[in-house]
Amino acid sequence: MKIRAYIITFASISMTACISVPTATNYKSLLTEPVAYSIPELSSVNESQVGDNMLTQGKRRNVEAIELKNSSYRPQSGTSNIYIKMAESDGYFWYADSNSPIFTDAGGSATNGVTIKKHKESGNLCPFQITNGGYSAGYNCYEGVEYVEIPNYELYSIDSFQQSLMYNGKIGSKINIAYREYSDNKVRSAFSNEVEYDMSESNIIAYKGAVLKVLEYSNTKIKYEVIKNFN
Repeated sequence: MKIRAYIITFASISMTACISVPTATNYKSLLTEPVAYSIPELSSVNESQVGDNMLTQGKRRNVEAIELKNSSYRPQSGTSNIYIKMAESDGYFWYADSNSPIFTDAGGSATNGVTIKKHKESGNLCPFQITNGGYSAGYNCYEGVEYVEIPNYELYSIDSFQQSLMYNGKIGSKINIAYREYSDNKVRSAFSNEVEYDMSESNIIAYKGAVLKVLEYSNTKIKYEVIKNFN
């Protein structure tokens, strides 16, 4: 099918200008607040290799999203093919790049440069694009763009505070477990630690409120049940 493009909105701008989402009729946010998560689930039995996270806790949202099948239809500043439904207005649903700062702990507003609006009736996508050598911009709408609807997408807060336990192998009957804390996607070295547990005394690992029951262990992997998450 031949792709036909037409311009919905048009404005003269500078490439360096700060562009905010335009006023739209009855525009309202659809974003929910992030909630705490823990992986794996309570009572689940799991296996981890040496160096793998055994238990991780942080924040995430369950959201609706679309995945572009062709990166040519990204908005001007788009960096991924996953776009999160963030708002709606008369006639359109609005989506923002999943890598946008709007989805971090700091929050804020998504600029036009990372947004796509989708026509409610036709399903046509309208990414924000800069044209004419950078002197004009608008939401260019395209027919026949291939994308996939994702009704339940798990969006993780990449800069939120996170905790994890990692398996570091064994020496004799003792296993080594590393604890890590992350903030802004970086390890908080001052809060990291490594602890040895003697399996001949007990097969229970407990740290920072998290409790795991060790079922099997070797030099390369560990099998365990999650009893309790981090506090």
